[in-house]
Amino acid sequence: MTAILPPVPAQHSHQEPQALLAPLVREANAHPAVHHAFLRRFADGSYPTPAAAMRRYAIEYSGYAAWFPRYLEAVISRLPEAAHRSLLLRNLEEEKGQLDADDQQSLREVGIDPATVVGVPHPQLFRRFCAAIDVGADQLAQATPAAAAWRTRFLDFLQDATAAEAVGALGLGTEHVVKPIYQQLLRGIRSVGTLQREQYVFFELHCLVDDQHQQDLMEIAAELAATPTGLAGLRRGMRTALALRCSFWDHLDRAVGGASLAHPA
Repeated sequence: MTAILPPVPAQHSHQEPQALLAPLVREANAHPAVHHAFLRRFADGSYPTPAAAMRRYAIEYSGYAAWFPRYLEAVISRLPEAAHRSLLLRNLEEEKGQLDADDQQSLREVGIDPATVVGVPHPQLFRRFCAAIDVGADQLAQATPAAAAWRTRFLDFLQDATAAEAVGALGLGTEHVVKPIYQQLLRGIRSVGTLQREQYVFFELHCLVDDQHQQDLMEIAAELAATPTGLAGLRRGMRTALALRCSFWDHLDRAVGGASLAHPA
């Protein structure tokens, strides 16, 4: 999908990098992918059978989540600057379950034992959640058609993207919106009331200590936004990622019994 991009202001080169990113941040925060009917209904427990909605989400989303290290590797491969690659290589290690002392302390402060997550790759934490709601390995062995379409289109985009497009997609269009999305999912999971905390720690982990991922990507994005071409690429990547996620929520909302609200393309 090719978005129509608004003209870049003539004073572009004189603006601070964060000021250049501010309109993109506002657009991402307001996007239907973050405020979708599926997320609201899931959080409120308003689907006919909330536990069934949770299981359907787990089955469908697992196919996308399992590929997250691939998305990160694809973005790293598109970055020409060694310093930028180094930042994201650190994030890749965290995806594999590595947490520094500060992150571990953040978990302790909210009552989560770091031992339950340190050394455990994030896709494995998601599978722990799936197992707790009786979604077996056989149900996760093959991605659903919707998840397969999402992850394939996203990975293809990242592998062919410019550096700015790739960072816009994984940064502004993905990592930046993970926390508000997972907060809604976490609310719905807790409201079902059948799981222990360590079983859904995947979601708490991303709400509590994933800020460094976002900050690293935003730091890179700020540097890439210094040119009109870079800013346009960031916007294009962000919109692509958000549109793909929104289409997936549309599918899930229909699958678990809701009627999706209309949203802009």
